[in-house]
Amino acid sequence: MDEKYTGFRLNENYNNTQKFVFQSNIKFVDLMGRLKFGYRINPIENPYYADLWEKQEEQYQRRIDKNRVKEIKEFIRNKISLNKENANPRVIFPTAILLAFDYDDDIVIQDNNFDFYLPDIIHIVDGQHRLWSMQELYKEEEEKSYVDEESHYIVSYLDNYFFNCTILMNFDMWEQAQIFADVNFKQKSVNKSLYYDIYGIVYGNNNDSKRNAMYVAHKIIEDLNSKKESALYHYVKMLGEGKGFVSQSCLADAIIPSIISPLGVWYIDFDAYHGDIPKYGFITVEVMTFFNVVAEKFNDLWPKLGERSHSILCKTTGIQALVKLIGYIHLKNKKEIENMIPESTDEIIENTVYKSFISEKLDKLYEHRYRLFATEEKVGDYSGTGGKGLATKLYREMTNLIEGYNVW
Repeated sequence: MDEKYTGFRLNENYNNTQKFVFQSNIKFVDLMGRLKFGYRINPIENPYYADLWEKQEEQYQRRIDKNRVKEIKEFIRNKISLNKENANPRVIFPTAILLAFDYDDDIVIQDNNFDFYLPDIIHIVDGQHRLWSMQELYKEEEEKSYVDEESHYIVSYLDNYFFNCTILMNFDMWEQAQIFADVNFKQKSVNKSLYYDIYGIVYGNNNDSKRNAMYVAHKIIEDLNSKKESALYHYVKMLGEGKGFVSQSCLADAIIPSIISPLGVWYIDFDAYHGDIPKYGFITVEVMTFFNVVAEKFNDLWPKLGERSHSILCKTTGIQALVKLIGYIHLKNKKEIENMIPESTDEIIENTVYKSFISEKLDKLYEHRYRLFATEEKVGDYSGTGGKGLATKLYREMTNLIEGYNVW
């Protein structure tokens, strides 16, 4: 029978919902075989990833870093060797790992403690590299333990090693991902695209406009990056990784304000949907069609996959300014555009009427394209570094050019 463990309950706020946060010391060998390893994957990495990994909605971790695993394995091995020589205290990882699992059995609490058995599946919220590294070291040394004294000692040590664990019991995937993000973004360095990706896992039913806007933005960006008719097809570095030109976080930062602001051109009043997912296909169509026009009209500056970019069109400054320009043109021509692309639009295809309309607007930028967008050989006015300030200046100049240098 599996070993029973005792948990010390840390938080009483979840008592009525059978959600607990507690601490327990758990044997490493009892965790092995139960741990669920995985990571959020960029779909274009492997179009058949669904056959290899669980659903994306059940993943929020980063990819395992092989170099980091190698370093941690050596760290563990050295710690155990020092312990054998009585040169170091019996401590490898003094800080707790953060695990999560569901538990259906009745919880009987006495003196703030309760006993439990480990379930078959345990999610890793924080500590994935430590657990993976120890598991890999154990497998390597176990193979040699029958003939090598040092390996035998390491395996014996790990057989009796207990991890200090903080457990999230009966927390759903969104709650686990939220805690993962809180831990990593407030305490460690994790790229912002991963942040948007994991916060875009699930649409909320609690009318949290920020959370739901992240979900909508995530879905829009997925379509922009995955539809072959999109000029941004495979151009987005999903999770902040890959060979694309623009990061997922850059696009999300540009799109979200227009969704959550009551003055935004794509404002969604999430409260009005009572937890249902609103339609957002019309936003994708508008953004996709706009960038298709940009790619065709400024073809000599639009970057090509596999080649070095010579413009800012798919860099942070360009993306932020161009998405703002979509909003500016939309507000100036609100009724016309909303007739061209009604909110009921579901099919994600290029809108030819809107395309022709936008093409005429962007004609006014064409002769200025090198100064506005170029870098390197034909250095543009906005090719430097300047964050949002530079993007705002570019946006203002584009609107002035479109309006004939008259400020709106």
